Amino acid sequence: MARDDDRTEEHYAPWRPDPRHLPGLLHGAYAFVGVAGFWRDRIGDRAADPLDLAPFRFALRRIQTRTVLRTLATCAALTGPGRRLVAGLPRTVDGWLREPVDGPAVARARAAAAGHRAEWRPRHKHPPDQHRGLPEGVREAHRRGRRA
Repeated sequence: MARDDDRTEEHYAPWRPDPRHLPGLLHGAYAFVGVAGFWRDRIGDRAADPLDLAPFRFALRRIQTRTVLRTLATCAALTGPGRRLVAGLPRTVDGWLREPVDGPAVARARAAAAGHRAEWRPRHKHPPDQHRGLPEGVREAHRRGRRA
């Protein structure tokens, strides 16, 4: 689905603490459409969702998945089937984004998504020269948000 098997981990994946390579991001988008659908199907079903978490989890997963689909739509490295997949998934997710969900659950989902990205960004998006002169092991550890 991607033209080359580039394993450069540079893309934001809202369901992970670390950057993803293009094939992993594409796989995650496809999988999380299913995860969002799973939670959507449980909204209002007290037997399947006794803690009433489904509205929040559905709202969060649809936001996260749409974010990744926007990224994937700009990737030139997708093959024809990859582009078709990325063109088709938003129809499902965009329809779900128009569905009404409990207001407080949506607000919590938006806050959770924004918080995740706000925490992720400074750990993984650095000015290009920030790591110059550091040993490779230290540079890589720093890129991944870990101590060397």
